[in-house]
Amino acid sequence: MDQNEITHRIERAAWPIAAEQVEPLRLLLDPATHGGAIASYMETALSHIIYVEDRSYILRRPLRFGENSLLTPEDRWHWCEDQAGRERHFERRNDIRILPLVRRNNTLYLGGPGEVMDWVLERSRSARPKLRTTPSPGSPFLGNRSAAGSGVNFVLLP
Repeated sequence: MDQNEITHRIERAAWPIAAEQVEPLRLLLDPATHGGAIASYMETALSHIIYVEDRSYILRRPLRFGENSLLTPEDRWHWCEDQAGRERHFERRNDIRILPLVRRNNTLYLGGPGEVMDWVLERSRSARPKLRTTPSPGSPFLGNRSAAGSGVNFVLLP
């Protein structure tokens, strides 16, 4: 993927991209950042999510909603810390890292020494629990619905 294709992906975003996050997105979408692997991009109202092979990188948008703020890189670092702590505790995951986007010698890098410009949450995609929408006897249910209840039941797959 060349820089023109990366620019085209960023320009087609459904939600506006903050000027301060255009360069980090270019870096995260660039195959050179990932040893030549092609990155996929998904956006939500709150995040930019970049998928590369078995890894995902989450860059939160600089937003304020209610009393919560993600306007500064420090705010986004706190979000990464909270999210990583929750996933390590509740999902017993050890494959999650918080990586800085740093500037050194006028170039942006993922990780390493330099001036921190922003933060991303990196995690393995394969370690997420797989879900299916049909009940399975003896499987733990997510949510508060029973197998006999109406609606969709999600169960963890082995």
